[in-house]
Amino acid sequence: MDQQQRYQDKADFFDEHARSPWSADPYGPQELQKLQHLFGCIGSLAGKQVLEPGCGTGRLTRILAEQVGPKGRVLACDISPIMLSMASDQVQDFPQARVVSSQVEDLQVEPNTFDVVMCHQVFPHLENQQACLDRFAELLKPQGQLVIHHLINWDQINDVHRKAGTAVERDIMPSDMTLKSMLAQAGFEVQWLYDNQWGYGVLSVNTTCG
Repeated sequence: MDQQQRYQDKADFFDEHARSPWSADPYGPQELQKLQHLFGCIGSLAGKQVLEPGCGTGRLTRILAEQVGPKGRVLACDISPIMLSMASDQVQDFPQARVVSSQVEDLQVEPNTFDVVMCHQVFPHLENQQACLDRFAELLKPQGQLVIHHLINWDQINDVHRKAGTAVERDIMPSDMTLKSMLAQAGFEVQWLYDNQWGYGVLSVNTTCG
């Protein structure tokens, strides 16, 4: 099965689950606490250019639009048409946010555009993770931040996907050692990594010259 077909299968899966509680319901108090912890770790997003690959139903997209403010910009993309429609509704009152249909590998954006790539709850679903990291390095400005984040820890991420028995059952988060090696190969320097009660989070900085 080729990459395009695997992405189509995933798009169908996420279309089917677009209105499931885990994808459509507003973040609960504990999830919001974890996001607040994350934003505290990465610093202010005010006025920044942010890319959100795999935005899903736009729950985080709306928060990012609020965080960057009117002088910033959020570009969010996804492969699920139904989730994209829901994400568009989430940010309809935020002119600084735009939602597009695209997989990361095909995203049509100029290099050195973004200050932050916010890879929230999506990294295991990327088909060629190394190629996507390379693409993120191209799209980020020098010293731009790549954030990989999940609301659950590493063990839980992989356990949920393995048990799914669907198009996402092979979507696995790499080990810390493997991920750090992949990031280094793409030109990123890891600033911190946590895997605990706050979920799973990695911040790395783009060291390429563009």
